Amino acid sequence: MVAVVRNSSAFDDSVRTVVMDIAKPSEDAFAQLGYPDVLIHLAWDGLPNYKSLHHFETELALHSIHFLNQLIEAGLLLL
Repeated sequence: MVAVVRNSSAFDDSVRTVVMDIAKPSEDAFAQLGYPDVLIHLAWDGLPNYKSLHHFETELALHSIHFLNQLIEAGLLLL
């Protein structure tokens, strides 16, 4: 298991962490993550306001889509 974090002190040594800003991932993000075959994306700002358009207009559009597309283009499989 690998956790992508903004600050490596968020976890203890039992979890492998990769410090990365998913809004601006490096070109080799897929390799940095160890070429995972499963990705569970739980990073999301602006919660708990679940009905806000902020999620589509900002979080998804500016941050997550680029990160996810980059991983898919590098080899992450969609199921």
